[in-house]
Amino acid sequence: MRAYIWPTIEVTVKDVKGRCAFAYKVGDKITFDGRTVKGDMCYSVLTVYFQAICNALWGKVSMDSKQGYSAQFFPDAQNPAVLEIRRIRK
Repeated sequence: MRAYIWPTIEVTVKDVKGRCAFAYKVGDKITFDGRTVKGDMCYSVLTVYFQAICNALWGKVSMDSKQGYSAQFFPDAQNPAVLEIRRIRK
C-alpha cells in the first residue's frame, strides 16, 4: 500500500505594519509538508491559521484559481500582518 503524499503548504509573510512580537519580516516563510514544519512558527499565527493550513492540506481552502494561494490577515489591530497561504502541488 502506498503512503499518502501530502501537498506542501507554504505560508509567506507579505506585509507587516507596526511591530511584530515574533519579528516576522516580509518574505519570511513557514513550510508544512504534512509531517513537519520548517521555519519559525509564532504560536499566535499557528492558532489563528491552523484551520486554514489544514484546509489547504486537504484542498478545501478558497484559493485563487490562477495563483493557487489565499491571502490571510492577522487580526492584531495594533500590528496587522498579511500572510499568504500557498498550496504547492507535487
